Amino acid sequence: KKVTKADGKNGRADQFLGRIVPGPEKDRHEYLLIELKRPGLTIGRKELNQVQDYLDALRTQPDFSHTDTRWHFYLVTTEYDATVDSMIHQASRPAGVAQEGDNYVLWVKTWGEVLRESEARHQFIQDQLKIEVTDEQIDARIKDLAQSVIKT
Repeated sequence: KKVTKADGKNGRADQFLGRIVPGPEKDRHEYLLIELKRPGLTIGRKELNQVQDYLDALRTQPDFSHTDTRWHFYLVTTEYDATVDSMIHQASRPAGVAQEGDNYVLWVKTWGEVLRESEARHQFIQDQLKIEVTDEQIDARIKDLAQSVIKT
């Protein structure tokens, strides 16, 4: 996705996704912009500024002004320097958040963190789907359903 930055220069985001959030808030949109950095690069202020430029350019577009739009920006890397580390580890916000506003959040995540969080979500879903039902419970449920149908 091409992004025109505030200085008029074009940037190119690695991934740009959007969705309409289902539910009572029909006009609510969410957008996800992901900037991926090569494994050998230790990111610093320069790379973080790049994503912040995208953030500023997209959030201020007239198409999104005065709308119920939520932005999620991610900078994904293998390593980051001490400057970035101090920005994303502050007591006032969750670890990984570099910047946050009313309708946006900018995250810095390592590839390891992304994979670990994905594995944890996957395991949670697997655990929730494990249902052990005995034959007696099935028979009792069928009997209850049959009786409720006969009564009506």
